[in-house]
Amino acid sequence: MPCNKSTLQNGKRELFNIGTWLRKRYGKFLAPNYSPDLVHAQATGVPRTHMTMQTVLAAFFPPKGTDMEWNSRFNWQPIPVFSQELSQDTVRILDNRND
Repeated sequence: MPCNKSTLQNGKRELFNIGTWLRKRYGKFLAPNYSPDLVHAQATGVPRTHMTMQTVLAAFFPPKGTDMEWNSRFNWQPIPVFSQELSQDTVRILDNRND
């Protein structure tokens, strides 16, 4: 499937590594497990930013060995990523109508 500039290309491994690094660096400031009361993930309304956030969060909050583990062969848990419609998005820095 061809990628365009609005899709997340082959940087998923790097993003996962960033999530792992962030967990090692800042994990002591957060609970060891994902909690919706403590974590709010915000992205822009562009799909690739949701994919980026989901990949980083997968490494930051791996469920293995926690109460959140639901599949021993799949070390991932769903974590919601919030956004607004692009026309209402106050997070988005650049205005690029081609996204």
